[in-house]
Amino acid sequence: MMKKTVLFLLLCMAAAPGLSQTLTLDECRAAAEEHNRTLKNSRLDLDDALQTRREAFTTYFPQVSASGGVFQAQHGLVQADFGLTIPQMGTMEMPLSLVKRGVFGGVMAVQPLFAGLKIVNGNKLARVGEEVGALQVRKTEAEVREQTDTYFWQIVSLKEKLRTIEAVERQLDEIHRHVALSVDAGLVTTNDLLRVELRQQEVASNRLKVENGLKVARLLLAHHIGVDWQGFDIAAENFAEPEAPGVYYVSVEEALDRRAEYQ
Repeated sequence: MMKKTVLFLLLCMAAAPGLSQTLTLDECRAAAEEHNRTLKNSRLDLDDALQTRREAFTTYFPQVSASGGVFQAQHGLVQADFGLTIPQMGTMEMPLSLVKRGVFGGVMAVQPLFAGLKIVNGNKLARVGEEVGALQVRKTEAEVREQTDTYFWQIVSLKEKLRTIEAVERQLDEIHRHVALSVDAGLVTTNDLLRVELRQQEVASNRLKVENGLKVARLLLAHHIGVDWQGFDIAAENFAEPEAPGVYYVSVEEALDRRAEYQ
């Protein structure tokens, strides 16, 4: 019942253009199990094996057959003429007609006593086929669930990397501002500012790679579970928020004071 509810909600969201879809891990698993064609085929094979086992079990019972019918003829099937001689009246002919209509039927039962273990072995093979089908279904379910988890946690990992990059960008922006002030004050050289800007460009390049990887991961998961990738996202608990840049940053004045202490 839970899977049917999830699928109904997914279909409703897919039918509405522009509507965002945010799914949890359990919802992604349920949607993937219903969408995967290999899993559907495995379940159909299991149903086929179950019906085969039931059919094989019926060979233990007698094979009963029945036949019957109704007939009506234009003339009787048995016909005869009888002659009767009466004195002073002459001879009289008396026609006789029998079996003109009727009903017939019959029932036959055949009980196999021994068929060279063919029946027993046939039932064993049918049970083995059903067990193999059940194992195949469980194996396919595990593979679908594993692939879903891989895509899901890959998106989570890329999101956390993106959050880390954003924290680094905020830190570098703050550092760039203070280094620029230090350059204007003549405390540091322009090369120090250029090194900070180079680091900002490297972080921006890494951010672009992570964003592209996140788009690809979302597309793969959406295709895997059978939903529209546009507006699709996952719902997962966030990890610890990166600390503010102020925790790692040392002001110019404090740096000069520490430098004076070491000198």
